[in-house]
Amino acid sequence: MTHFVKIFVKLVSALAILAGIAGFFVTDIMGIATDTIQNIIFIVVGILGVNASGTYGKARMFLILFGLLFGVLAVIGLVNSGNILGYYQTNVNGSLLHLGISAIFLIMGLGSRKKA
Repeated sequence: MTHFVKIFVKLVSALAILAGIAGFFVTDIMGIATDTIQNIIFIVVGILGVNASGTYGKARMFLILFGLLFGVLAVIGLVNSGNILGYYQTNVNGSLLHLGISAIFLIMGLGSRKKA
């Protein structure tokens, strides 16, 4: 399981970087409006994930921390009609994406246990 967690973090990190870069060229990805702040955040999260994917412990911690962070962003976005602390706007699709990312990250991070 430890090897899979590291590979998973590498994969989602690469996807985050690609989504962040694509957001500079396409302003609507799958019904999710993007802006510069969101693009930069996704690129930074991706870079942090790539760095964390080197060891099982760091990869697992990345999943748990960012799972919680994306969960908070989802709730704030849904409660505040897409206004994320005044820094950027998202829509329902963006908040649902954050919620999905949160669930997957937390399931992977909390569900994986290193075998003794």
